[in-house]
Amino acid sequence: MRHILMCLTIVFAASLPGRPATGGVEVTGQWKQLVEQVRPAVVTVITYGTGDTLEGLGTGFFIDGKGTLVTNQHVMQGAYRAEVKTLDGLHFPVKSIVASDEISDLILLRVDIPEGSYRWLPVEENLPDLAEPVVVVGTPMGLEQTVSEGIVSGIREMPGIGQFFQVSAPISRGSSGSPVLDGHGRVVGVATFMMVMGQNLNFAVSGKSVLALRPEETERTLAEWSYGKSLHHPGAARELCRKGFAFSLEGQYGQALDFYRRATEEDPTDTDAWYGLGQCYLGLEEQENVVQTYRDAMAANPEDPQIPYQLGTYFLRMEKPEQAIAAFEQSLVLDPEDAEALDRLGIARAQTGRYPEALEAHRKAIRLDPEFAQAHFNMGVTLAAMNRLEEAVEAYEQAVHIRPGYVEALSNMGLTLTRLHRGKEAIAALRKALRIEPDHLPSHYFMGIAYLSIGDKASALDEYKILRRMDAETAGQLFDEIYKESR
Repeated sequence: MRHILMCLTIVFAASLPGRPATGGVEVTGQWKQLVEQVRPAVVTVITYGTGDTLEGLGTGFFIDGKGTLVTNQHVMQGAYRAEVKTLDGLHFPVKSIVASDEISDLILLRVDIPEGSYRWLPVEENLPDLAEPVVVVGTPMGLEQTVSEGIVSGIREMPGIGQFFQVSAPISRGSSGSPVLDGHGRVVGVATFMMVMGQNLNFAVSGKSVLALRPEETERTLAEWSYGKSLHHPGAARELCRKGFAFSLEGQYGQALDFYRRATEEDPTDTDAWYGLGQCYLGLEEQENVVQTYRDAMAANPEDPQIPYQLGTYFLRMEKPEQAIAAFEQSLVLDPEDAEALDRLGIARAQTGRYPEALEAHRKAIRLDPEFAQAHFNMGVTLAAMNRLEEAVEAYEQAVHIRPGYVEALSNMGLTLTRLHRGKEAIAALRKALRIEPDHLPSHYFMGIAYLSIGDKASALDEYKILRRMDAETAGQLFDEIYKESR
């Protein structure tokens, strides 16, 4: 996973001592059963400062059976002791800090709680879709569950910053660290209340950012962690970066540009500022300046493998695979064990037709991280391009085994099985994909092709009718396949 760098101007939702919690929001029937299952995993986080005075309140949720709890880092800021309050009113102490990341505003805590006495929630790596319904479950003050419905109203992914999204669901004070859940009860984000350009906007850090957190070599107590944080103070570059990010969130890249440029001048080693500057040029569609910004960043930070990695990712997006290969190779010189860089190097090599070398890169990535579902998927794509179809199916199956809801892997598996003249198996795989994502365009198209492969023209026409409502061009391609033999 990538190390995520972000500059945020945040007004946090953690409650202050003595401030009352807001009431819960009644949810519709479709969410009620899900919420009842989720509530035992969600807790109130109570923090204490020096002198054991009440510092603040927030929300957290368990993600495994080992007492690992996720919340926002700012909830723990300035705390020297903390405890959690569960749904049934019991209190358990926070034992240590497992991992933290200031930029994504996430922290993993180890809670001293008996195993099996609570529930925990699965975290989803993929971002939710735009307009997808979500629900936020929080516990301000532990007095009542605060539940709010909404939709994903905006999605952001910025190089060097990571993934996050805006939700229409209101987030109550004290609900910082609340899980944002999809309709399957999976955590797709962690709620953070943000103020951007004077507006109150509800944002969530992605589930992928949670999964990207890396445990510290030695777990520290909360007091040790807070003392260490107190020794560091943000400088002028950090403040300029925050202001630039606020403008860029609203698409005002020209205004943001000046802040980021000044931040790079103030501190050339501040990679946040370089990433922000590059993102502004990207928003302004100034491709040459994007590339030059990354090159300047590499000159100022020659030992940072993340910068050439981000440049390679940009070249991939711009369909310039040769330049992407050079950038990823430079990143891997600095960090040879970066599985994601190896996987993307494989993608770039495959785009240039260098399939054996692409396969080697994917396999190295998988050796480093056997649970890297996307690397298995990309290896399947490369194997299919080499016409090694049986091996491609095995790669897709492994990706789905690791990530059962991996729609793209199921969809590609269906197409590959069709190419192997295993039409019924292809249809079964594609049905699984469409159960997860009913409007997945490629799966409907591949389903039509699979039906044709077993001679079921009527069902292929049904898929054509579905596609016609979704995308006329794709529907036309399937129509041509259906009637190709009769011409």
